[in-house]
Amino acid sequence: MDKYQMFAPEQSMKAVFITYNQAYHDIIVRLLTKMSLRGYTSFERAQGRGSKTGEPHIGDHAWPTMNSAMYVIAPETRVPELLE
Repeated sequence: MDKYQMFAPEQSMKAVFITYNQAYHDIIVRLLTKMSLRGYTSFERAQGRGSKTGEPHIGDHAWPTMNSAMYVIAPETRVPELLE
């Protein structure tokens, strides 16, 4: 047995980057749990604004809301479900 085989995934995996209003964090985690997708890394505070529309989310007195961000690791065949 190849000593690295135990680290290789059984199927091809993809990383999906998601940004969202921080108020939706619990909902996002519940959806991932419901979909049996365990692998993720979340970033609690992410500042930003859309390129064409939408209000900035930068956490200051004028634009107080903040975003969160998350990398989700999913089997390649499950990625379309995440994008729906």
